Amino acid sequence: MLRFRLSLLVTVTLLVAILAFGVLAIALFGRLQYRQLEELLERDLERVQFLVEGSQVGARVADAAGGPRVQFVSTNGAVQLPPDTAEAMPYFEEPTLVQHEGIVLLTAAVPWRLPSGNEIGTIRIGYDATEIGRGRLVLVRSLLVSGAVIILLVLQVSLKTLRRALSPLQHLAEQADKLDPAHPVMQPHQGPDDEVARVATALERALDAIRARRQSERDALAEVAHELAAPLSVVAGQLNALAEDRDDPRYRAAQDAANELLYTSQDLLTLARGELELPLELRTLDLFDVASRVALQYPGVKVEGEPGSEVLGSRERLTQVVRNLVRNAVQASEVGRVTISVQQAGERVELAVRDEGQGLDVLEQAHIFERYVSGSPGQGSGVGLTVARGIVERHEGELAVSSRPGQGSVFTIRLPSLAAQLEEA
Repeated sequence: MLRFRLSLLVTVTLLVAILAFGVLAIALFGRLQYRQLEELLERDLERVQFLVEGSQVGARVADAAGGPRVQFVSTNGAVQLPPDTAEAMPYFEEPTLVQHEGIVLLTAAVPWRLPSGNEIGTIRIGYDATEIGRGRLVLVRSLLVSGAVIILLVLQVSLKTLRRALSPLQHLAEQADKLDPAHPVMQPHQGPDDEVARVATALERALDAIRARRQSERDALAEVAHELAAPLSVVAGQLNALAEDRDDPRYRAAQDAANELLYTSQDLLTLARGELELPLELRTLDLFDVASRVALQYPGVKVEGEPGSEVLGSRERLTQVVRNLVRNAVQASEVGRVTISVQQAGERVELAVRDEGQGLDVLEQAHIFERYVSGSPGQGSGVGLTVARGIVERHEGELAVSSRPGQGSVFTIRLPSLAAQLEEA
C-alpha cells in the first residue's frame, strides 16, 4: 500500500537521521571527555613539576596525585616513587592513550628536575580512561532506547497522518476501480485543490472524452446499420419468395447470406442503440418453444428436450441470443450436425447449442465473447456472441463455452427458472 510505503520511507529517513545524530553525538561526547581529561592531565603535570622543582613535594604532591597515577622515573627507566611500583608507565610527551597493567590510561610525562636545575628523570602521570568508555556505552544505550521510542511514535503518527492525507486518493482509486465500461461515470471530486484534485479533474476529462467518442461511434454505427437494414429486408424477402418458387440451391445460398447480413445489422443496431443496457420487458415464455422456432429457420438443426422449461424474459431478445448461437454453430459445423438441447437443471433452465466443428483452443475461448472477435476466421462479424452474452446477463443468467480442438463446441445458456424467480420474489 502507498500509505505503508510512505510511512516506511519516513521511518527509514528518521532512522538514518537518528543514527547520524547518534554517531556524531557519541564522537563529540568522547572527544569532549578526552579533551577534559587531557587538560586535567596537563594541569596536574605542571602542578607536580612546579612542586618538585620548588622542593615542596610533601603532602601537596600527594594531594595533587590523589586521583591519577604518579610515577617518578629515573633516567635509566627505574621507578623511584612510589617505591613499590615495578613497571613504569610508557613515556610520552603529549597525552596519549596506552594499555598499562590491563588498564587503559591517558598518560604524559615532563622532565624531573631538582631545584638546582639538574634533570634526573621524568615525572609521569596517568589517568584511568575506562570511565570514558563506560560513559560512552551509557550514552549509546540511551540513544538506542530513545531512538526506538521516537521511531515507533513517528511511525504511528505518520500512519495516521498519511491515512488522512491519502484518503482522497484512495477514494478516487476506488471510484476508478468501480467504473462501468458501459457507463464510465464517477462522482465529482470533493476536497482541497491539490495534486489529487488535479488527477481527478484529468480523469474526469478523459471520461468525458471517452463518453463523447463512444456516443459518436454508436451514432455512426446505428446510422450505417439502419441504412443496411432497410434494403437487406427487401432483398431477404425477395430471395425467400424465389427460394420457395424455385428449387435452386443458388437461391437458397443467397437467401442464407441475405438473412445473415440482416441478422448482423440487427446485432449492430442492438449495440449502437445501447439496448443491452435498457430495461427489458419481461414475459413468461418457454425456452423450448424459442429454440424450436429458431431451429425452423435452419434446416438440419435438431432440438432435444421437453416443453415446459419456463423462464421470465424477453422473447425477442432471447430469440436473438439463440439465433446467434445457432448461426455460429452452423457456420462452424459446415456439414456437421447442430443440436439444441433444453433441460431443467435445479433452479435453472439450460439451453445448450452443440456443433461438430473444429472446436476452440483455450486462448480462443478466453476471447470468444469479446467484440469483433470471431471463432470462425473469415465468417461472421464478431458481434453476435458479444450481444448474446450481454442479453443473457441482462436476464441474470450466464453464457459459457466448452470446447476442444477437433471435437466441436458447446455454448450453454443458464437462466433462472420461472419457479425459482417466483419463489425468490
